[in-house]
Amino acid sequence: MTAKITLLQEDINQLAVDALVCCQYSSVSKLAEASLVNVPRSPDAVWQAQNMLRLDIPWYAEPHVSKDALIARAYRQVFEFADGADIRSIALNVLGPENCNEVTSASMEHCGLAIRCVSEASIRYNNLRKIILCARDEQEYQYLVSALQSVQLH
Repeated sequence: MTAKITLLQEDINQLAVDALVCCQYSSVSKLAEASLVNVPRSPDAVWQAQNMLRLDIPWYAEPHVSKDALIARAYRQVFEFADGADIRSIALNVLGPENCNEVTSASMEHCGLAIRCVSEASIRYNNLRKIILCARDEQEYQYLVSALQSVQLH
């Protein structure tokens, strides 16, 4: 069964999903790793998700590997981890600029890479039922829509 892909321009913290992805770029030279962070949620917490998936991406790990290849590997790692942890719904922002936590748009290329990786994950992993990509602003949302229209979904 394929996962439903949803594009939104909303606050990722307000989505009622099983897990949010929190990305952290690091200078540690190890492969991208995802881990489940057990964050106790108080009744007044700003996020709605049950779990937080922390993703560490090494920016300087392998000089012969492009940043896009590292980002694609990070997406695969997150989806594989989520599938193995029996997570059904996941929400994430487009991975791209090193300062991805800022409110700046990812480029068209990064949005295209995100769509390709999400599309691949939607058919590869059996436990994932919903993957939500959250755009930070209108421009990024338009890039995602354009990229989605150019990808053949199965």
